Formats: sequence, C-alpha cells, structure tokens
Amino acid sequence: MGAPVKMNEIQILYEEENIFLKGNDKLSVVAFWLNKIDMSANGNRLRVAYEIKFIQEGFDSLRMISMMTKDDLNFLEVKRGHQKIILHAIEELNGENI
Repeated sequence: MGAPVKMNEIQILYEEENIFLKGNDKLSVVAFWLNKIDMSANGNRLRVAYEIKFIQEGFDSLRMISMMTKDDLNFLEVKRGHQKIILHAIEELNGENI
C-alpha cells in the first residue's frame, strides 16, 4: 500500500476546485488520494472508476473522504478487498486532522 496522503506534502492550487499539483499534472484531490493508496496492479483503471463514483456521490474533498463509512463504500460498489484498504487509509487520513 502507498503512503498516506499528508496535507503538507501537496500544494493546493485551487482549494475550491480541489485541484492539486503533482509534477506538471493537475489531479483532483480524489485522484491524488486514490493514487497514493494504490490498490492493485490495475490501480489506474480502478482509480479512475472509483474517482468518478466518489465525485458523483459528493465525496469530492479530503474532508468528505475522511467521513466515508463502510456503508458508503458498499453503496459505491467498491470491491470488498479495496474497502479494507480504503478504510485503513481513511483512518490514517483522520489521524492527520483534516
């Protein structure tokens, strides 16, 4: 699993739009966070699918992600194994006091 996202490790460009800078790429905070937790060899495909689901259902910021529950992940049809990884990453995220 990748390292947890720490707010002081990323530069916020447009806080209201949740866009972060990573090299020359602009990523949504959801994409950046999902990238950091790396769920499998198919990580990019899954990241994009989960990113779309998260944003469509309003989990579009680290603050909202930090409040996600297992029920939310079930509703979003996140694979069971990935739920464990995501829930663990949320616990670590909450330790950062978002």
